[in-house]
Amino acid sequence: MSAPHRFVVTALILLSLILSGCDGQDSTSTPSPSPTPDWCHADLGDLIPTGWVLDRLNALDTDGDSKTECVVLYRLGPTRQVEPVRGVVYRRDHGGTTRWVCPYPLKPPKDYYLGEHEVTARVADILSGSKGPELIIEDKDSNGTVIEASIFGWDDPMKNDPDAPCDPNKMHYQLLGWFMGEGGVTIRMDRVVVVERIRMARCGLAHQRTYVPSEKTRFYYNNPEDTSALVALAETEMVSLLGDTAPGVVCYPEKTVLDFYQHVKDDTYLKELMAEGAFDDLKAGKLPYGCSPDRTLLDRVLVQDLKIQGTEDQPQIVASGKCKYKDGTTKDMTPITWRLEKIEGRWRIKRPK
Repeated sequence: MSAPHRFVVTALILLSLILSGCDGQDSTSTPSPSPTPDWCHADLGDLIPTGWVLDRLNALDTDGDSKTECVVLYRLGPTRQVEPVRGVVYRRDHGGTTRWVCPYPLKPPKDYYLGEHEVTARVADILSGSKGPELIIEDKDSNGTVIEASIFGWDDPMKNDPDAPCDPNKMHYQLLGWFMGEGGVTIRMDRVVVVERIRMARCGLAHQRTYVPSEKTRFYYNNPEDTSALVALAETEMVSLLGDTAPGVVCYPEKTVLDFYQHVKDDTYLKELMAEGAFDDLKAGKLPYGCSPDRTLLDRVLVQDLKIQGTEDQPQIVASGKCKYKDGTTKDMTPITWRLEKIEGRWRIKRPK
C-alpha cells in the first residue's frame, strides 16, 4: 500500500471512533489527527468500519472559506433501501504547515440518524443571520420527497490559531435545526415548513408547521445547548396531501370544508362548493364563517382543527383556526359548525348550524 493510502487508512480508522454503537468507544473523545494529501478522492469502499458501507463522498465548501471539506455518508448495510445513515466531515483547519485532517461527526439530537432512505448533502445559505453557508443533509423517500432534514453550521472558536490541535469538543458542526415530516420538509431562506400526516385522518389531512429562526440565536433553537426543543411555531395549519381538486369532488366532507377556507376569497371556486343560498349569503356578508364578514380584509385563514360530527348522510364539520388579516394581525377564528349535503355526487356547504 502506498504512503498516501496508508494515511487515508489511518484517517478513516478514526471514523469508527465516532460512530455510536460501532465499537463502544466514547464518541466525544478527542481523535488523534492523521495527515493525508487528498482524502476525498481515494477509494474508501473497503475502509468503512465493519458492518457499515460507504454511501456517498461529497467534496463541499461547508463554511464558505473557499476550502473544500469531505462530507462522508455511510449506511448500515448494502441495500440502500431503509437503513440508518451517519455522516462525518473531514477537515484540515489547523496544524500549521502540516494541515492535519480531522473528522467531525454530524449529530442530530439523541444520536439519531441522518436518514434511512436516499440521503444527500448540499451547501446553501438559508440563514440570514449566519456568517457562512449551512451544510444541509436531506433524506428523500421513494417519491423524492424530503422527509428529514438536518442543518449544520461550522463553529470554530480556534480559527485564528493555526497551530490549534484537532478537538471536536471545541470546534464542531453545530446542529442548527433538525426536522422530520412524512408529508415533506421544505427549506427556504429563514423558513422551514414541515408537513406531518395526521394518523387515521381521511383525505390525506396533515398538519403543516412553519418555523423561523430564533431572534436570539438566529437558528432553530432558543438554547444552543438544548436541541431537544425547536423554536416556537411561527405558523400552523391543516392541509391535504391530495392537494387541490375540483370543488366538492372528494367524497369526504371535511376536505370540502378545508377547501372552503383555503379558497375563502375565491368566489368562482366557492360558487361550485356551496349550496346556492349559503353562497349568496357569504357574498352579502351575512354568512358567519369565523372571521370578519368583509373578506377583502383577509390575508388567509389557517384551519387548525376539523371535528367530524353528525351522520354519514348528514355530516357536520366543526372548524377552528386563525384569521390572518392584511394589516398583519391574527385572531382566533370563531368555531363554526358547518352542515353539508351531497348534491349530484358532490358535497356542498350549507349554512352553519
